[in-house]
Amino acid sequence: MDRQETVKTLLNTTCFKTYPECAEIAKGPKKLSSVAMVIIRIFAAFLLLLGIIQFYIGFNSISIYVSAVAVVIASLIIVILSRKNALTLLLSVMICFANYSAIVANYHPSFSGFETEYAGTHIAHIGTLVLLVFVSSILLFFPKHLVAVEGSFFSRFPKPRSPSLFLLITVIMLLIIWITCSSGFTRVGSRAWNNEIYEYAYLLFLLAIYFGGKNRLCRIIIIMLAALYVSQALLGGNRAAILAIILLFFAIYFSKKITFVQMLSFLMGGFIIFMIFGAYRVFPHASISDIPQILVTLANKFFVWDTAAYAYHQSLCYIDVLEHISNNEHFYLVQQWLASIFLGGSIVPDSRLAVYAASSTTGMGGGFLPFYGFFYFGLIGIITSGLVVSVSFDAIGFLFRSSSIMYSFLSLCVFSTCMRWYLYSPAPLTRGILLAIFLYAGVFFFVLPGFSSRSIHIYNRL
Repeated sequence: MDRQETVKTLLNTTCFKTYPECAEIAKGPKKLSSVAMVIIRIFAAFLLLLGIIQFYIGFNSISIYVSAVAVVIASLIIVILSRKNALTLLLSVMICFANYSAIVANYHPSFSGFETEYAGTHIAHIGTLVLLVFVSSILLFFPKHLVAVEGSFFSRFPKPRSPSLFLLITVIMLLIIWITCSSGFTRVGSRAWNNEIYEYAYLLFLLAIYFGGKNRLCRIIIIMLAALYVSQALLGGNRAAILAIILLFFAIYFSKKITFVQMLSFLMGGFIIFMIFGAYRVFPHASISDIPQILVTLANKFFVWDTAAYAYHQSLCYIDVLEHISNNEHFYLVQQWLASIFLGGSIVPDSRLAVYAASSTTGMGGGFLPFYGFFYFGLIGIITSGLVVSVSFDAIGFLFRSSSIMYSFLSLCVFSTCMRWYLYSPAPLTRGILLAIFLYAGVFFFVLPGFSSRSIHIYNRL
């Protein structure tokens, strides 16, 4: 019996007539038209070739402006392809908005300031080509279909042993991290202070949510603890530190209940709120009455995302540094970065690219993901970055259908840290995932009954 006959038989059973949502799952994900997908991949291959040719042969003002427009168009296509899944939609909109902000800030004549230091230079043009190769690589390797978020996240996994005990331990650890690894509600300069351990707290929040399950009291305790983390970071103007926690809670509790229109409204509102908090960081004495004026200022700047604009400026600084160091120095930096994946950036000197570049450039930290790939590995690094992001779309799109707890947890970690690994550092995709694997494997060994190699199987879908 082929698959179509099997599905038809299942749909006629009493179970699937009683539960229509099960019938929708049995039908399988709706695939994009094969012809449309072929056209998109041809378009992506053309853009990729256009970017590579300009890298090797050279570029002029016309080709660069065409490339800049192509970056925005390709980013919008990624949004369209991701629209059926709330999580992949959020990821694609974030990438699209960041790319749009980078392009507008550097090519619109009305923009000037610190973040547009390289505007109109060959370094800015090379940056545009990096984005072009990157987004075209994502499109070229983009998954053929994505499914909507359905069902409960934890219902497919075995219940842990002694969940209350392990939840208590996790909550105590989170409180200790909040007290010892951050400045609390006290500002240090213009923003709150916290270290790397604080920024990995989302790993423990995911375990806390798992241990708490559907218990109402446990959920209230976890939400209150998350609110403590979020309020500390927002009041201190340090938005990046708590994005992972916000996205984690969104993915688990709200992503399956939200419509496409609601999702877009949520994203637009979220980005505007974060930009307002960004203005608060710059002008700490601003009040609620100043919000209308802040919104007018944002509109005059075409709602360019300041975080993305500054991160892109730092990205261009990396190109500037790359043009002024020797091959031996470059090889040394590659070695240091690879070592930092396993040993940590605070231990390995010269492994934090933003810190290294600060001695000769004016960046403020961060950097777009493909620019790290370009700095360390050239064109191959950019294309590999695009491939990694395409695989991330696939993993995130199916995390609610996987029967593997490890696969689902790691996919959630990739989603929760998406803004961090795209705008700041690739560390969440390298050291962060390594840390998550060791942490979750160790925890599951103690708390999951019958834990075995099958339980840790990473790529297993229903």
